[in-house]
Amino acid sequence: LLRDPLAPAAASAEEADAEVMVSRDFGSLCYNIGVMYLRAREGTTRFLGALMVYLWHNPHEFDQNVFEGFLGQRNLSNPAFRSPFEDASAVLRWGILDPMNAFVTNTVYHPGIEGWTGELEGIVVYHFLDGSGGVDEGMAYR
Repeated sequence: LLRDPLAPAAASAEEADAEVMVSRDFGSLCYNIGVMYLRAREGTTRFLGALMVYLWHNPHEFDQNVFEGFLGQRNLSNPAFRSPFEDASAVLRWGILDPMNAFVTNTVYHPGIEGWTGELEGIVVYHFLDGSGGVDEGMAYR
């Protein structure tokens, strides 16, 4: 069912000319950092180092929100939040791993979308963890 994710992730990074590839929830634009591909490059090292330092001094309930903020993709509500990189793209190039079929999550968080439309043979990584920290009784599995 599943296979080694290195070759497909590296190919995705090569195609996107990216140093960092992150997964995304199927059906939404929320990045899911449960699956990441990182190239060993100076920009990646600086970016992740700054992210870890920031999270050490500013703990957050959902660390992937801070990750999105560092990429300039989320405006965090904390007015003290400031990415050390005014333009993350100047520090590192990043892209999205295929959330539709290859790098999939177990839950669809967008209320207007239901189900999964990929092909079982195309799954590379199936991310089981729901990091929301709670259970929505209306969406819970039975």
